[in-house]
Amino acid sequence: MRPVHWIETELSRHFEDLDLTRGADLDRNGKIEGSERTDQNSDGEVDSAEWQKFTGDNKAALEKLGGHFKTYYSAGTAFKPDNPIHDLISIESELVSPEDVKKAYGKAEEILHIVQEYLASEELPKKKLILPYGGMERVGIEFKNQSDSGFINNINRNVLDCDTSSFVALAIAHELNWPVFLVPAPDHIFVRWDDGKEDRYNMDGGLSVDDPVYSVVYNISQDALDQGVYMQNMKPDDILSLFYSNRAAVKSDRGMYEDALKDNDKAIELNPNSAIDYNNRGDAKFRLKRYKEALADFEKALKLDPNFAEAYYNRANTERKLGKYKEAIKDRQRALELNPSLSCLCDTVGSTGSASPSNPSLLSLLLTVIFD
Repeated sequence: MRPVHWIETELSRHFEDLDLTRGADLDRNGKIEGSERTDQNSDGEVDSAEWQKFTGDNKAALEKLGGHFKTYYSAGTAFKPDNPIHDLISIESELVSPEDVKKAYGKAEEILHIVQEYLASEELPKKKLILPYGGMERVGIEFKNQSDSGFINNINRNVLDCDTSSFVALAIAHELNWPVFLVPAPDHIFVRWDDGKEDRYNMDGGLSVDDPVYSVVYNISQDALDQGVYMQNMKPDDILSLFYSNRAAVKSDRGMYEDALKDNDKAIELNPNSAIDYNNRGDAKFRLKRYKEALADFEKALKLDPNFAEAYYNRANTERKLGKYKEAIKDRQRALELNPSLSCLCDTVGSTGSASPSNPSLLSLLLTVIFD
């Protein structure tokens, strides 16, 4: 099990040759001893309880280091230190104010308490994963598609889309030890309850949606499914990749293409099987006039997802810049076959995601059920 990302990131700023499978020499006496050890039971792994003990026993030393440790102890301790919400918020924190970070933690904690109240009641739904969505509604959150990919800004505005509401559901599930995973579809994220046995179902914006629906609505190719690009339970590194990808999207929207490119690189390093991240990195390179590199990224995106309409469109625009006009015409035609709505994009390159699903009527139906 890899170290908790946000803790490793913060400590690596202060300690060289950090090995969090052992611990950290917080008192700088040349030894890792006592409470400084993470693997307290010496089994070679650091579990959730051990991370809680490490951050609890070393509060004074860690808080003194500042950074996200200071934020965690002041606003985030309602969630276990290995909860992915800390990675999400720490990664996004550079884009918002400290007050916004604390407010986002407070809203997530409020939802957690509501779900805990639900669980204390006598009547529970068969599919408990619907409860976090009920909690979100209780605090006034609306479910709507958002152009801003940032979780912190959206939860503080009381508006979440399928992706960001899934982040909340995952955080709540982690606290309750539920077997819940994020699952990707093209330009879309939902959550899945999967105990590895017989209890398995999807939850999307508070609605239970079966796997075959996504394949039809999002026109997912068999090649993409065979390569595990979509519809698979995301692993911890995949989730981290998603958080960096979201930050890259926000930076790209703000015209911070060099910074977005660094986050795209990090996202691909963590999850080299993400078609959308190759497309988004290609977009950043295109905007920086690095056309040959952009072309290579769009081609990789299409190898992973042969039905990725926006990647065809982006490759067409890049080919045109490189004087490859025949190839550009062919790719543009293929893009419009997959998604006719791309015709309204003219000569722009898509900046933060895949094209809309190629079946508009089915997409409208799904979004109506989820959000209306």
